[in-house]
Amino acid sequence: TPPLASLQNALRLTASSQHEYLICSDKKDSNSESVFSFLQTSCCSLLSDFGCNVPPTESHIANKFLVDWFSLYPPQPGLRLCSNEHCGRPETRRHEFRRCSACSSVNYCSRACQALDWKTCHRYVCMPQHDWDDLHADIDNDDEDDDFE
Repeated sequence: TPPLASLQNALRLTASSQHEYLICSDKKDSNSESVFSFLQTSCCSLLSDFGCNVPPTESHIANKFLVDWFSLYPPQPGLRLCSNEHCGRPETRRHEFRRCSACSSVNYCSRACQALDWKTCHRYVCMPQHDWDDLHADIDNDDEDDDFE
């Protein structure tokens, strides 16, 4: 574990609108780079839980294989794949995976996959089911208001 002084010198959190970015305070300082590398590999999930924008670690080779395999050979009808694009795990029985409680449009094999996908992409596209219903009602009303003469 790196000493606290190196950690404090290596990192600086800056606020930019609503997002915080983890940056290295002195890129030429090799000690700072080693601390930053340590944090990225060992503490990535911990830092991202506190709002730091840390790039996700690379997918495991087994997960890459599963993603490639099931893109060529889809699972049995009625069975779904984990919606985390880096996971690739299929259901082994119907309704094994849990759905997003807000939109119900994605399925996850574990809480970890759900949390990772939420941090990286699903949070930007998730729309609660009642919002979809309102959107469809607005579209239907707009269609009725249009006069095509």
